Amino acid sequence: MFRFRWHAGRRAATLYVNEHHRYLGGDGDFPRIVLAPGDPGDAFEIATLATDLAQRTQGPVIIAMDQAIGQDASTTDPFDTRATGLDQAKRLTADDVADLKEYRRYLVTSDGISPWSVPGTPGGMNLVTGNEHNEWGQVSADPQNRLAMVRKRERKISSVHSMLPLARRWGPGDASMGLLGVGMETAVIVEARERLENIGLPVDVLQPRTLWPVLDETVDFIRSRDRVYVVEHSAEAQLARLITSAGAPQDKIRSITRYDGVPFTPGNIVDTMSAATTGAAR
Repeated sequence: MFRFRWHAGRRAATLYVNEHHRYLGGDGDFPRIVLAPGDPGDAFEIATLATDLAQRTQGPVIIAMDQAIGQDASTTDPFDTRATGLDQAKRLTADDVADLKEYRRYLVTSDGISPWSVPGTPGGMNLVTGNEHNEWGQVSADPQNRLAMVRKRERKISSVHSMLPLARRWGPGDASMGLLGVGMETAVIVEARERLENIGLPVDVLQPRTLWPVLDETVDFIRSRDRVYVVEHSAEAQLARLITSAGAPQDKIRSITRYDGVPFTPGNIVDTMSAATTGAAR
């Protein structure tokens, strides 16, 4: 499990890191999961889930964590520690390894996840290399093995797809306009929605908590509305571009971006959306 700092904590340096490092960075293709909490309680839940997912998939689970959320003082409900716990998944005990005819650390399986043993387990030794390998961990340049291993790794995410955290929502549920943001933008867009409602502009809010892979619910939220405003600290509208790359209709997305080092306020969002709505009505 990895935790990336998303926004710098100083008022003069509120910004996103390069999104593509998280979703696509690395040598070659390898699957990963990227999760983003929106408040301290959310962070606790996602951190425990991320640890479990990393163990299950034997792969990287990245938490796109805002420093503002991690360091700010806030009041939150008590964490529900009863929901914590790690599934041992396919971890083998010494007895399990002893019962095997042969231990293959990277055994090709239907769900892409290979049984594994803790390093030092008798009989569970294997090779680890940065190059493509076969089921034993030996470097292999065989094209068929390469295809098998790439497809094996792809199946890992599918096997835990139902466990990925769904988005949080606010609003009536059938508004024609939407607001979408992640991380520290969550509280800002939730309050902006309340203010917009008070001036007669109903808005639905979506806070995606699984950023990668982009879930169908995120794309469907945009498809089912006339306009969705994506709020982010980025000059390039990186979050909006990520969502459109997953199939969201670009013509329905309006970006509200800020990159002057200053956090958004609910008033910023209200002013932008109310002005746009008034202009469209003319």
